[in-house]
Amino acid sequence: MIVFPNKFSSLETERLILNEISMNDVDFLFEIRNNNDNNKFIGRKKSSLEEVKQFIVDRISDFKEKKGLIWMIYNRDTKQNIGSICFWNFNFETNIAEIGYELAPEFQSKGFIQEALSKVINFGFNELNLQTIEAFTDKNNKPSINALLKFNFVEETEFESNTEENLIMFKLISTQL
Repeated sequence: MIVFPNKFSSLETERLILNEISMNDVDFLFEIRNNNDNNKFIGRKKSSLEEVKQFIVDRISDFKEKKGLIWMIYNRDTKQNIGSICFWNFNFETNIAEIGYELAPEFQSKGFIQEALSKVINFGFNELNLQTIEAFTDKNNKPSINALLKFNFVEETEFESNTEENLIMFKLISTQL
């Protein structure tokens, strides 16, 4: 059974602080959600400022309604917001959740996402009691694929997607660790 927290847990790594999303993140999220490099692999359209504010409100509600957890990723030294990582699409019957993440382009390929993934995967299995973590990425997003493979995610060849033909699925089962 998934053990969804009643209180949001901030997480820390050697170089990162992962905090709950808030309206303080609106400028960063507006910038990242309107960045063509970030949007190209996820098919996301550019967002207005009002849409970004609503996104934040919705993610805060998701936590309260036990539908999702999103952490904003901050550089520990500079306190600069560099990305986000989340669990969502929870299946409480099978103890499965989907993980998603993104970094601002200037912080990619520096090992930050691996550091955040390590902490959040550990949280998912040890605190939330997840049995499986799923991830979806574009088959052309080599950095994301490589990040997942470093954590022993296995590509699932048997899954149906109604939306994106380039989408591939990866799974990590708690017994694979």
